[in-house]
Amino acid sequence: ANCAGLRYRVDGFNTTLNLISFGIASSGSGKGAILASMQEAMRTVGVNAAVYGGIKSEQEMYRNLLRHQANYYMIDEVGSLLSKIGNSSKSKASYLEGVVATTISVFSAANGYVAVNGDTKEKLHETLGIEMARLVKRTDAGEQGLEGKIEELKKQMSSINDGIENPYLSLCGVAEPGRFYEAINADEW
Repeated sequence: ANCAGLRYRVDGFNTTLNLISFGIASSGSGKGAILASMQEAMRTVGVNAAVYGGIKSEQEMYRNLLRHQANYYMIDEVGSLLSKIGNSSKSKASYLEGVVATTISVFSAANGYVAVNGDTKEKLHETLGIEMARLVKRTDAGEQGLEGKIEELKKQMSSINDGIENPYLSLCGVAEPGRFYEAINADEW
């Protein structure tokens, strides 16, 4: 699904092959080897620039989608991440509170556009604006070859307002049973 996700659609549904999968097994059972094989396959087909080993925040998820149209999350010990997300409203990890909603929104918009919320839109415009100013300054100083990066940033900034077209999200994680089920059962929703 990850290797073909942006090129093919599910017959009869016109949706992409978005994927969520979890490998739950005890320590030493080979979970890491499976994750490594999946990553190798994605390197082979050339989508490795959009492969991420974790999720830092909702804003980061949108920023990654703007850069690549796809987010391929390959997470070792995903139970730990799920636990952090589940406890984000109680802890100081409020930056994780929107991760579940963003994941669902991206999945739902696989054959359309995913809109970016107002606060995230503002933060992304600010972040990309700073990056654009740095590149323009370097260009003004005589550095060559930055035109493509500047055009890509302009495209990303435009996409923030328009919404991200046909986003693709994959979440593949491995975990030990205790940690995974503890995280899943902690959130009644």
